[in-house]
Amino acid sequence: EYADEVILCYRRQSMAESTSSCSGNPIELGPTRGTRNNIRDARVAPTHVAKDGTLTFEDGSVLARGDFAAEDVVVVLATGYHVSFPFLDADNISWDDNNVRPLVEHIFPAQGDIGPTLSFIGLPWKVVPFPLFECQALWISKLLAGDTSATMPSDVVIKESVNAGRPAHHSHMLGDLQWDYNLNLLSLAGISSSSARQMHRSWRQRMYDASGRNKRARGDHYRDESPFDELDLDHAREEEVQRAGGINLCELIAQNTMTSV
Repeated sequence: EYADEVILCYRRQSMAESTSSCSGNPIELGPTRGTRNNIRDARVAPTHVAKDGTLTFEDGSVLARGDFAAEDVVVVLATGYHVSFPFLDADNISWDDNNVRPLVEHIFPAQGDIGPTLSFIGLPWKVVPFPLFECQALWISKLLAGDTSATMPSDVVIKESVNAGRPAHHSHMLGDLQWDYNLNLLSLAGISSSSARQMHRSWRQRMYDASGRNKRARGDHYRDESPFDELDLDHAREEEVQRAGGINLCELIAQNTMTSV
């Protein structure tokens, strides 16, 4: 299912313009666009939602509840987040500036005897998230189950991964490093290199790269047209059907049904 209407709001870099002329006036939205013709742009960010559903924006303009095409309205605040784990013993873990450290492979505490009973799933960003999270979860679950095929990195590798020397707030940003990271996790989980390569599926990397190029080239309008090769889309749809049937990563590897092209 897809949203009947999506209104994309952007926080202005400067609000030097006077808001008095807009105060209480209906907001001006851009024309509908996108592959489903359901996206409209609001060049300001909302600041208040009234009980009757009216949205007030930072320039004083408003969008009344009756102006929405959809019956139900959901406001998603895509503001990012600050990592914090105040319920943890801070002797072995810190998380200032969104840098959770020291960790082995962005997952296990590198100090003390906490890992692998304590693990973090989902810290890496600028990645294709769920396949990466599944690789993390597979390694963690095998270690917790006592599977002898799963191993921890050597002390030297642990030291290198902990002392990566990157800016603190970029410590979990992977980008193009995510592909080797995934393969390494599968290797640590005891998955053979051939099966791990099947999981990698180069079509996913091609779609990730195409999406990045499209965003850089088209800016706010990158959603208007699909940048993906049709064959790659077919592979993605095939995987979606498999996942909808409840097949997980381990089963796909075991059945040798994962497309590697």
